[in-house]
Amino acid sequence: MDSFYTVNELSDKLKYSRSTIYRWISEKSIPFQRLGREIRFTENDVMQIIHQKTISGQKEQHYGYWQ
Repeated sequence: MDSFYTVNELSDKLKYSRSTIYRWISEKSIPFQRLGREIRFTENDVMQIIHQKTISGQKEQHYGYWQ
């Protein structure tokens, strides 16, 4: 069974702000799981996010800086 990450844990792991993670969730641009009102990410979700953001060439704000 996959371990689950919270928004805070994902933010720490990917080094993106929580507001960026929540924006991606609201845009439905990243995979996530809902457990009731809670939002969680599986290890597989995290790998998909890393792959998606790496090859998409998107410019994202990363802790106040554009990459």
